[in-house]
Amino acid sequence: MSTVPTVYGADLTGNRCLNCETRVLEGTVRVFGSNGVDLFACPACTPLRDLQRGAGSNPDFTRQEDGQ
Repeated sequence: MSTVPTVYGADLTGNRCLNCETRVLEGTVRVFGSNGVDLFACPACTPLRDLQRGAGSNPDFTRQEDGQ
């Protein structure tokens, strides 16, 4: 099994956000994605607060206002 090298942190394997199709780094998928494979939201289309609450790993994520 061969691996695709990364250059200066750029991901060459084609990881993309399933919401906005933006290319994302492998680490972003690993941290915020579902099982390190699927990323349903990324920093380009979703606020970091929502990613921290699970928006990247949950395709049915619903944003909640603060205090709820």
